[in-house]
Amino acid sequence: MNLEPDPLEGPAPGFLSSRGLGVVALVLFVVFATAVLGVAFPFLPLDPGWQLRMAGALIQAAPFPLVGLALLQLAMQLDPEDPILWRRWRRSSRLAVAAALGFLLLLPLQAVASLQENRSLNTAQNTRISSAERKLIALRRVVCTAASNAALNQQLQRLDGPVLGPADIAQPLPLLKAQVDAVLDQAQAQIAGERQRVPPLNPWALLPDLLRRAVASLGLAIGFAALAVRPGHDFTLLQEWQEIWILLRLRRADRRRQSDQTQDDLDYIGQINKDVDPD
Repeated sequence: MNLEPDPLEGPAPGFLSSRGLGVVALVLFVVFATAVLGVAFPFLPLDPGWQLRMAGALIQAAPFPLVGLALLQLAMQLDPEDPILWRRWRRSSRLAVAAALGFLLLLPLQAVASLQENRSLNTAQNTRISSAERKLIALRRVVCTAASNAALNQQLQRLDGPVLGPADIAQPLPLLKAQVDAVLDQAQAQIAGERQRVPPLNPWALLPDLLRRAVASLGLAIGFAALAVRPGHDFTLLQEWQEIWILLRLRRADRRRQSDQTQDDLDYIGQINKDVDPD
């Protein structure tokens, strides 16, 4: 007796079960929550860097709940009478409304956070370089005014300047000053190179990354809207947006048609007045 299933008869019973799809959907939701929570702490919502990291984590992990919603909807189609799946899908579809709106809000949030982050990094680099330049000026002043090797060494230590060894301190003061000046010249050259390497503040340089993030956020918002259902509504959020868009286009076309009709009436009245007036 041959007990092996015939591949022509299709998959074995229970291969694609509604409860199994529901479990997979829950696993995907948990994976999403784990990925996002791993970035959310420490919680710094006012920090532009934290906002960008959080937005990136949401965009990268968003396909997990999106696929989970699709699997729940498929499970509902397989077993529409299952009350557990029905409640789970209803809650998830309502949460998808918040997800769709949230990804739309990420569009301006990421633009503002990127500009603030870029400005903060540029300011921090310029501040650090300016502080090093002020310290270098103070060190040169110490070298110029030092009256002895011991005084020079003491002042350099106070300003966290070059460290002098016993052999250095034993040198004549003019030679020691020349040696320290040479070290400060090298430091000045390094500082000048760092200042030249600081990129200018250019918001347009952020445009490619912003466009990439914007397209991803918009696509995810549309995806969640296609599976989101508001309480008390029978249509998805995306269908509601499409209806609103159609109504706006119809109203715009109606206003344009009324404007054209009014202009035609004015032209007609003007033509009549021209025919009546002999002049």
